[in-house]
Amino acid sequence: MALSSATSFRSLAALRSASALVSALVSALALVVVPIAAAPASAQPETTLAQATETTLAQATETTLAQTTSTAIDPDNPLSHEEPGEEAPASDITVPPKDTYEGQEPYEPPAILWSSVAQAKRKLADSEQAKRDAIVEVRALRRRHKELAAARGAIGAETAAAIDELDEASRRLETRAVIGYRRFGSGSDEDSPSDLADHGNVVDAQRRSKMVDSALDVDEADIDRLEELRTTLDVDALALLQRLQLVSDYLVEAEEGIVELDEAIDQATIEYEAFLAGSEIFIHGVRFPIGGTYSVPLIDSFGFPRMPGTPDEHWHEGIDIFAPRGTPLVATERGVITKVGNGRLGGLKFWLAGESGTEWYYAHLDSFAPGLVDGAVVEAGDLLGYVGNTGNAVGTPPHLHLQMHPDGGRPVNPYPLLKVVSDLDRSATAAGTHPGFDHQPVTVAVPIEPADPVAEIAGEAAQPAGGTSG
Repeated sequence: MALSSATSFRSLAALRSASALVSALVSALALVVVPIAAAPASAQPETTLAQATETTLAQATETTLAQTTSTAIDPDNPLSHEEPGEEAPASDITVPPKDTYEGQEPYEPPAILWSSVAQAKRKLADSEQAKRDAIVEVRALRRRHKELAAARGAIGAETAAAIDELDEASRRLETRAVIGYRRFGSGSDEDSPSDLADHGNVVDAQRRSKMVDSALDVDEADIDRLEELRTTLDVDALALLQRLQLVSDYLVEAEEGIVELDEAIDQATIEYEAFLAGSEIFIHGVRFPIGGTYSVPLIDSFGFPRMPGTPDEHWHEGIDIFAPRGTPLVATERGVITKVGNGRLGGLKFWLAGESGTEWYYAHLDSFAPGLVDGAVVEAGDLLGYVGNTGNAVGTPPHLHLQMHPDGGRPVNPYPLLKVVSDLDRSATAAGTHPGFDHQPVTVAVPIEPADPVAEIAGEAAQPAGGTSG
């Protein structure tokens, strides 16, 4: 910058010198031309106009160069000949910060939580290894079960019949024990006078007592038959039967364990990929909030400018999920419904206080689900309302505006987490393993009453941190 300024001043000095040269030339010409015109022809020397001009130019150049040299500008300090400039006044004035929307803090792009990524990756690896171990165990149990079943089939017909009867008697006893417990309870067979009064009348109590006695008689008969069958079977046959039953029980348990491990792997995958994509939070068992068809791919609009140039100018504190009007909205997790209402910006909206401690904000609904009121307890996947475009979303395609506030604090981007959930749901749909949707879309929207300005102001003032706009 200093070099450029010095060059500019040198150029200015050269321009001034050239201007002075031209002015001197013009003056000289005026002095020479006038006498030539006025002098008598006989006294005028034989001097041509070109010679006079050349002489005048030489004289003017010498004079101008002398003047220029005496007033030359120092290129190292071009302003040395000028008066000092005015100094800036001392002031303690501070510029106030720009007004923010609903006390909204400046937008800060989320950073990947690498410690959480590493933990989630280990959890996923452990779940996958546990499944591999379980598969090995199931295969071994199936082979053993097949061997024992073949051994049972190789025994004599009389022994096999006795084993079959023994199995059937055991199942009958087990079934009646469950039914008896449910019907008669686990109390004593004899009722006290107070118990008889509680039953309503003595006749009902006597009938109940006879039913218990009858069931006990049947059970005793089957127990006796079991003992008789066991005595007819040799030790090897009994041992074979016991091993086969034990292996069968272990096999069922191991197969159920694989199903549970599949669910654990799904959750670990969601956790790992969500943290890797920049999510600041993971919620076990989180559900996608749209219970039907919606537009894909999802758009990560968190942090985008909204309503610029207006008093409501702010950055987007959630994401918008576009879906046909009337598409069901469901709970992302188990929780309690709060602040159901109609807002100036959010339109039909409510908050879900999740069991994880996360506050979820749903806005722009077309209508609420029946029975959706403050204090209602909902389970993950329960119907909450239907997609619309109320509030400041009027004129835009129907969509859900969704915000996520861990522990009711500042909003965090829900996109990374819900994107992973959405991808898994779509993969399951493509594979034919998606269980389907529990709720049907609606085609007729509930009429929306105009928002009460007083209630709107009071309602928005009580919201958790962050705005409530779309």
